[in-house]
Amino acid sequence: MYNWAMSRKALLLLFLVNLFLLFPLFLPNLSEINPWDEANYVNKGRELVDLGEWPNYAGNPLTSVFYALTYLPFQSSPYWLIHSDSLGRMLLFSLLWWSAVLAAGRLKHPSAQGITAGLLLVTPLAAEMLTFPSDPLFAGLAGLSLWQLTGYLDDPRPRRIAFGSLFLGLAALARN
Repeated sequence: MYNWAMSRKALLLLFLVNLFLLFPLFLPNLSEINPWDEANYVNKGRELVDLGEWPNYAGNPLTSVFYALTYLPFQSSPYWLIHSDSLGRMLLFSLLWWSAVLAAGRLKHPSAQGITAGLLLVTPLAAEMLTFPSDPLFAGLAGLSLWQLTGYLDDPRPRRIAFGSLFLGLAALARN
C-alpha cells in the first residue's frame, strides 16, 4: 500500500501548480461559458434557490444542486452567472483531480499517485471537461466511489461499502 503521508506535500504542490497553470480557465468571460450545458446548469441552480424549482431526474439534479450551492454566495451580484460558474469550475476541477489521485493511491505501485498527478498536470482532459459540468461531477464522484470500494479490499469495513455506494448513487444523480 502506498504511503499517503509520505507524498502529501508533493501532491499538494502538484495540485497547486496545476491550479496556477489553469487559473485563467477558472475565470471565464461570458462568451467562454458553454451556452447549452454549463449556463443551463448554473441557471437551474439559480432557479432552485430563487424559485424553489427542483429539476427532474433526466435533468441531472445533483448538478443543479451543486450550482445552487455555488450560486448562494453570489446571488445579489449582477455577475452571478460568471461568479457561480467560476467557483463551480474550480470545485469540479479539484474534485476530479483529487478523486483520481486518491483512487490511484489504492494501486499497489508506489508511484501510482505521482504518475496520476503528473498525467493530470500535463493532459488537458480535466480542463476540457469543465465546460460540460455533469461529466466532471460524475467522474469525480465515481472516482471517490472507486477509491472507497477498492479500499474495502485492504480494510473490509462496512463503512467503505456504504461510502462507495453513496458516492456511486450521487454520481448517478449527476449524470444519468
